[in-house]
Amino acid sequence: CEGGCTTTTTTTTTTTTTTNNDPECEVASKYYHPPADLEEPYCTNSKDYPPAWDNVLDDNGNKMFLFDTIDDCCAFYSPMPRDMCGEVDVCSPDCCTYTKESGLPFEQCEGGCTTTTTTTTTTTTTTNNDPECEVASKYYHPPADLEEPYCTNSKDYPPAWDNVLDDNGNKMFLFDTIDDCCAFYSPMPRDMCGEVDVCSPDCCTYTKESGLPFEQCEGGCTT
Repeated sequence: CEGGCTTTTTTTTTTTTTTNNDPECEVASKYYHPPADLEEPYCTNSKDYPPAWDNVLDDNGNKMFLFDTIDDCCAFYSPMPRDMCGEVDVCSPDCCTYTKESGLPFEQCEGGCTTTTTTTTTTTTTTNNDPECEVASKYYHPPADLEEPYCTNSKDYPPAWDNVLDDNGNKMFLFDTIDDCCAFYSPMPRDMCGEVDVCSPDCCTYTKESGLPFEQCEGGCTT
């Protein structure tokens, strides 16, 4: 179409990032403990717990929130059934999968967990043609196959039509105006004659909606 058509390209980029820590499990504590907010019913051996917990003792002088085993930690949630207590071993190769599936903080896992980021970039490009509509003919004419009842001012017509004259010496298939061209289809009603102006910004839309050849439009059409 005249002035060029706008094409939109969407590119999706997926980036996978893994944070690698030291192979030795340095993020593990020697204790199991509940999460710092005490909200989710699970126990973990991560080092991520309030430092003050080292000094919080129960009536027997034992650490109140830090435990030597996972079972002792889960007993903290008694009388909640043992099987409802989640177990997070930050050194386990299944740590990432387990925490993500359980909706628990996966950042605590050794080696870091793989996170996937998807970025979508949309680029809009407009092809600008010469302002003068170079694909337009000075004539309006029917399509070359004479099948569809429409008139166009494209240059795409048989060269022989320049020399085909009617009884009055006028060009038989080439016309100065769209109305004269549509009269070629008489007695078909005028409003049944399609009008394709290859220089119109609506050329692509009109031809596609009308099932007409859109390749004739200035600048080409986006498919």
